[in-house]
This record gives sequence, structure tokens and C-alpha cells, in this order.
Amino acid sequence: MNLQSARSARTDEWVEIQTPHFTVDSDFPELMAREIARNLEEMRAALIEAAWTGAHDPPRGRIDVVVFRTPGEFDRYSGRSSQVAGIALSRVGFRRLLSFSPGPGNSIPIVVTHEMAHDLSQWFLPIQPTWFAEGMATYLETTKYDSATHTAIMGDASESHLRSIARNGGFTSAVKLFAAQGAIDLDPRVSFSFYSSAWLFLCYLMNAEADRFAEFQRRLAHLQDWQRAWDATFPGVTPEILDQRVMAYLKEGGKFTMFKTPVPIELFEPKVRHLSSAEMHGVLAWLTLSGDRELADREAAEALRLDPNELRALVVRFYMLGDSAENARLDLAKRAIAAHPESSDAWLLWARAQAPGVDRRSALETAKKLEPEHPGVLTLLADELVRQGRAADALAYTRLALQRSPATLELMQLHLEALIAKHNCRQVDWVEGNAERLFQEGCSATVNGVTISCSQLLRDKWDERYQRCSRPRAASKAQPSVQ
Repeated sequence: MNLQSARSARTDEWVEIQTPHFTVDSDFPELMAREIARNLEEMRAALIEAAWTGAHDPPRGRIDVVVFRTPGEFDRYSGRSSQVAGIALSRVGFRRLLSFSPGPGNSIPIVVTHEMAHDLSQWFLPIQPTWFAEGMATYLETTKYDSATHTAIMGDASESHLRSIARNGGFTSAVKLFAAQGAIDLDPRVSFSFYSSAWLFLCYLMNAEADRFAEFQRRLAHLQDWQRAWDATFPGVTPEILDQRVMAYLKEGGKFTMFKTPVPIELFEPKVRHLSSAEMHGVLAWLTLSGDRELADREAAEALRLDPNELRALVVRFYMLGDSAENARLDLAKRAIAAHPESSDAWLLWARAQAPGVDRRSALETAKKLEPEHPGVLTLLADELVRQGRAADALAYTRLALQRSPATLELMQLHLEALIAKHNCRQVDWVEGNAERLFQEGCSATVNGVTISCSQLLRDKWDERYQRCSRPRAASKAQPSVQ
């Protein structure tokens, strides 16, 4: 065991604070960890009330959070540079994971507010173009919550983004924004310029085109392909015309309408428990799995040395083994459900270790009762229903999974199956358009030994299944109004 690489088991006590929407693991003392957890709940409530006032179906589901006392420890286990205050990990089939080291007074870093905005926005608009997703999250990251008056303020101008636009001599063109598949560039200055420009475009749309922008978002909520939604709500507004309008908006001084709204805060009593040394190492292993896999392996090994059934370490080992190690994965899953029958993650391991069929369905139903919004559970349940020829029944699961998880090829295919089975031809067409756009670059799959692009695979499957839809494909190409 490399004691220089894994934290010593004698170190700081870790505490877990569980609130209605967050599970916070931290090396802070309990009172400070409680304060951070409360701040997360308050900011979440502020974002929802400010941006989605009166939402009939407010976001559900949990977020895992790892909070470090010192920036150095955060840097070490997040694998990020000291310039980054927080990160978000969106792992396929798992809850979103946030990690950060808080600012003065245990305040929530702006980047964490940004990532929380992403999570909430995905609930209402499961599939978004990059420029919209980053623009909206950057717009919402300036939201402030006043705990004394229980009010939130949204829409304030961002001095840092205005300075970035001025420093760069202007904003990124709409052509480049609209074509972007991601916001991150090797040059951090280019990335920040993208965020600043996306924020500016959102400010323009929110302040100068509020009604049409609201209609655009309503179409996105129906999973309409975003370019079709744009053409329908902003007819004739090409990227070049949009650039001209945004430039005029800037020259006129910009209009940044601020919204102030009361925020009802849910009263809750957090569940608090102190973590064992094994659980601490398990938390660190799970956090580092997507980055430094060697460090993740060492942390998992130390956790399992201290407790052979530590849940997060079992999960890490399970996924590090890969699909080919069937017997070893089955043993890990068996240990997980025996030691942690109250955990949806344990039952999901057991389900993944089973072949499709009765045993897998039984494990998934148990996991769903324990955590109804777990994205991995929902996706596998949908897959089981499709395999049974009950694709229409899978729609409720695929819809919810899209709200809580990245839109993977598997999930999009399952959602298309469910929509076709429900004879929802219009949405089939829209979702296919979204899927082709999402997977048009850098995605491939192997079918019968042949490598094929994900977008082509979707088109082939779509053509095979579309005959079961109630209308011919040509008819669905018309641009109907959104119901």
C-alpha cells in the first residue's frame, strides 16, 4: 500500500450531512458542514424560484457533494489546478457529483452555482445546445440569495464577463456559438470568452426578446431539435442578423433587468453521521475515479483493507473491472447488497451483474423503491421493458432518465423505441434530429464486427422501426405547432 498516495486512516474525521436534495461528505467540522449543506439547499431553492417560478413539476433527485476544508486537498483529489474552485461530474447512469472548497464564510463558489443551474435546467430542458446550456448557467450563476429576507435576486450584469468581452474586442459570433459541441478549450482564455459570449446572448434574449425566447424554451422542453425551434420562433433571424442585434444591444448600454422574488425555504432537519476511515477512503476513491484512476484504485484498496464491504469502494472496483470480469463483479455486487440492502447503488450493482431477465428486474425494482430518480436504475428498467416488448411502458422511465442523466446513445435509442410504441411520430422525428446532432462527431459503435457512426446507427434503427408509427415519415417532417 502506498501510504504517500492514499490518505492516512488516522486523519481528520469526515462527516456526512444529508438534506432533502444533497448528500454532503466533508472533512469540515460538523457545524460548518451543516452550514454548507444549508447554503446549498438555499441556493437551489433560490435558483428554482428565480428562474422557474411556479413550476408545476419541480426538480427531484439528489446530488452527491464532496467538500474539502483546504483548496490543496480539493486540487489533489479533483485533479484540477488551483485556479478552479469547484467541479461537477456527470457520470452516465449516476447521480451528479459536485466537489469544491468553499469561499469565505462557507459561501458557495460561483462555479458550484453554475453547475447547480445546469442540473436544474436539465430537469426542465433535457436536451440543450451547448451555447444555450452554458449561457443559461452563466446567466444564473449571478443569482444571489439573502438569508435575512429570504429573497433571491437574478439578472444582474456580470462585470467579469463584460470585461472579458471588452478585452477580446467583442464577442464570439453566433455562427461559432451555434456550431459549438463543447465550451472547453485547451486555452482557458478561449473557454472564458465562450462563456462570456454565451452569457451575453442569453442576456439579450432574456431582456430584448423575452416572449419569443420563452416560446423557444417551450419547444426545447418538448425535445424539439433546437435549430427547428429557433427557426419557428425567430423566423429570418440568421446568426449574422443576431450578431448585429446583440452588437446594437451592447452599444445602447445593454439592459439587464433584475428580478427579485421571495424564496420559500423548506424546513428540514439534516441527517448527520460521522464517516469511518474506510468510508472516507471510499468517498475519495469515488471522486477520483473519473480522473486519476491509479489514485482511485489506491483509495479503494485502503477502504477495502479497513472494511471489506465499504460500499463506494465496491462500486469503484466493480466499474474498474469491466464487463469481462463477470465472476469478480458478481462477487462484489453480492457483498454490496448483503452489507448495504438499503442502498440503491448496491442494488444497481447487483442488477448490472445479472443477465437481462427476472433477477435483474427484481433488483431494479428494489433499487427504484429506494431511489425513484436514480438515472442508472431508470435506464436499465427502460431497457428491460423494451426487451419484453413493452416499449410504451418505458416512456416514463426514459423521460425521467433524460432529466437526470446525460443523453447517451443507449438512452436516446430507448426513448425513441418508447415514443414509436406510443405512436408519437412528431416527437420521434424531433428526438432523432437531436440524437443525430448529439452524436454526429466522435461517437461510434461496433455492430457485428463493423464500426458504424452513432448517428448512422440511429438513422438505420429509426428507419427499421418507423413503419410501426401511425403516420408516414414524410408527414412528420411538416412543422406543426407545439402542443
